[in-house]
Amino acid sequence: MANKSPRFRVKKDSSGGYYWIYYASNGEQIARSSESYAAKRDCLHSVALIKADAPDAPVYDWSAPTDSEGNYPAIPSVQIV
Repeated sequence: MANKSPRFRVKKDSSGGYYWIYYASNGEQIARSSESYAAKRDCLHSVALIKADAPDAPVYDWSAPTDSEGNYPAIPSVQIV
C-alpha cells in the first residue's frame, strides 16, 4: 500500500546535486527546494529546518490592503487550519 501522508522526497538532479520536493497526501507536489545542494547532508538539513522552524510561522495576506504603515495583515491560524 502506498504512503498517503504528506512527505518530502530527496532526489538528485542531472548535475549530481541534491534537492527536495514536498508532496501533499494526494501525491501532488507542493514545494521544491530553491537550490540544489552539493552534499546530501545539506539538503537533509534544509528539510530539517523547514520541519522544525516553520510550525509557528505567520502567514501574511498580500492580497489584502495594507495598514497605515504599509504592513500586510496576518491570517489567523484558525482560518487556515
